[in-house]
Amino acid sequence: MPPKKESTHKVTQYFSPKGKNTPATTPNKMALTKEDLLTSLKDFKTELREELKTDLAAAIDLLRTDLNAKLQSIQQDLDSVGARTLDLEAKMLDITHATGIVMDGNTTLKEQIETTSLKCEDLENRLRRENIRIRDLEEGAEGPDVEAFITGMFHEILDNPMTKIKIDRVHRVGPPMTAVKRRPRDILVKMRSFKLKEEILKKARQKGDTSFQGFKCALYQDIAPSTLTRRFQLKPVTDKLRQDKIRYRWTYPFGIAFEFNDRSHHATSLEEAAKIMGIDIQTEPHDNMTTTSPWQTQKGGNSKRVEWDRQGRRKGLRPK
Repeated sequence: MPPKKESTHKVTQYFSPKGKNTPATTPNKMALTKEDLLTSLKDFKTELREELKTDLAAAIDLLRTDLNAKLQSIQQDLDSVGARTLDLEAKMLDITHATGIVMDGNTTLKEQIETTSLKCEDLENRLRRENIRIRDLEEGAEGPDVEAFITGMFHEILDNPMTKIKIDRVHRVGPPMTAVKRRPRDILVKMRSFKLKEEILKKARQKGDTSFQGFKCALYQDIAPSTLTRRFQLKPVTDKLRQDKIRYRWTYPFGIAFEFNDRSHHATSLEEAAKIMGIDIQTEPHDNMTTTSPWQTQKGGNSKRVEWDRQGRRKGLRPK
């Protein structure tokens, strides 16, 4: 700060209070003119303005320095965030590319699994092609000799008791009938001749209701549980075909063939068949590779068999 001028000193001395010990004012100082006072005030004003300018400039410089430092720190943070953002975008691109490859691979695997499942289902049905499943035959109706009872039933269906029927094995399948599950178990018949099996099923269809020795039953081709599930899912279509008296047949590995509007059609799903027939059917999502059949979803189901097996093992009735 520059030294104070003499005029300022004079103004200060003139206006300072006068005490007892203050020497008497000289006649010359009391004789200051108005012009000298105005000049002193003007100089004081100028000096004060300069001091304020200096102090404000110093404060502004300090504030500018502080702001510049903070702005520089913010800029560095923004540069760091920008670099990390670019790095994340690059990684996201890599992840998106890798995810696309995985999704394509999953789609391919899903198609291969579906194809393999259909082939396994077809092989299972081929292994069952000589089997006849007899349903709703009362438990114990077959007596102690099941094979003789079934042979007599087949002779009656064929209307030829001289036909030589060869059966590899015959037995009931499924969990035993209980107080809760009163439906009798199915009888599975393994024929040695495929042609004879087809003839027996054809004759049974032609006769309609099948009964033997007073016991009613129904004969079906034995098929894989997964095929049963697929056929059960097409029930709305088959019901519509029966209602319109349209004949249809099942194809392998899986499909339904029918005639509609004087044209032959083949469908492998409910949606495809409904589209061909022009009907609106509400469907629920399901897994095409499920192996649960409608017979297994009845009350009692496989859980009863599991519980029966556990109880049998506890009592020593079944081997572990």
